[in-house]
Amino acid sequence: MTVFYFVFSGFCCFDSPVMCAAVPRERLIAASRQYLRTGKKGLPPAVSLNLAAQVLAVDAGLKPALLYDCNTAGAEQMRLYLQTLLDTGFLNQPPYVLDIDGSVFIINTQRTIRRLENIPLKKQVTVIDVSRCQGQPAVADAGVRRAVEGRVTVFVDYLKNLNWDGKLGVAPSARLPEELTSRWNLCTLFGLLLGYPAAYWFDNERSFENCLSMTPLRVTSVSAACPLITGGPPVRLYSFTIPEALGTETQGLMDTWTQDLEDQFRQQSVFTHLSIITETVALPAVAL
Repeated sequence: MTVFYFVFSGFCCFDSPVMCAAVPRERLIAASRQYLRTGKKGLPPAVSLNLAAQVLAVDAGLKPALLYDCNTAGAEQMRLYLQTLLDTGFLNQPPYVLDIDGSVFIINTQRTIRRLENIPLKKQVTVIDVSRCQGQPAVADAGVRRAVEGRVTVFVDYLKNLNWDGKLGVAPSARLPEELTSRWNLCTLFGLLLGYPAAYWFDNERSFENCLSMTPLRVTSVSAACPLITGGPPVRLYSFTIPEALGTETQGLMDTWTQDLEDQFRQQSVFTHLSIITETVALPAVAL
C-alpha cells in the first residue's frame, strides 16, 4: 500500500535563498561526457542531467551528500567535473569530493558537519541492527550506538581538519584514510552521510548477511522538480527503508527529519514541487 505524505507545489525563500546560473543542458551533458567517461563510454544525456540535478541538491543543502554510482569514474574525474560546474556558475560553493574505500561521495561539508554534530545519534538518527544472527531487525543496543557515536565524532573532526577554503572557488578532493574506514561498518557510514533518518548496522566481523529477507520494509521516496534542468521527470532526492515493525519507535525521528527537509526546501529556489511518498515492500533479498 502506498501512503502519500504531501506535495508542496511552490517554493518560498527567506534568509539567503540559493541561486545558481542557468547553464544550457548541452553544456551539462558535455561536461559529464568529458570528465566522467569510463573507457569510450560517456553518460547518456538523461543520466547526465539527473546527475547535474543531484549535484544541485547537494549545493542547495537538500542533501548532505551524494554517492556517485553512474559508472566507475573516480574521485579526480569527479573533481574536474565539479570544477567545470563551478566555473560556469552552476554551483554556488565548491562541494568536497571524498573517496571512501573506492566509493565517490560529493559532500556539502557544512551541511554534513552540522547534521553529524547533532549527537547523541538516538536523537537524530536511528541505528538499526540487521545482523543475520538477530533474526529480525531491532534498534541497536547501547553498546553499538556508543561505538557509532564515537566514530562519528572522529569522522566529523576529520572533515573539519580537511585543508579546504570554499572562498577559493576550487573543487577539492580527498581519500578517507584506511585507519578510519577500517573502524566503520561502511553501510552505517554511508547511511549517515547520505542523510537518512535511519542507518543500518550489522556485525560484519561475524557475517555480511542481514536479516531483511522478506521483512516488510517501509520505503520512503522523496522527489522534486528542477526547473533549471527542464524536460526531465522529477528528480529523486532520497530513497531509504525502515523496517515496518519499527515504525512506531522511529516515527518521531521520521517526523523531525521530514520537517527539517521541508524547512531546507523553503530556503532554496532551485527545486519545486517537493513530494514524499511511502510504500511497503518485502523482498527475497536486500543488499546493503
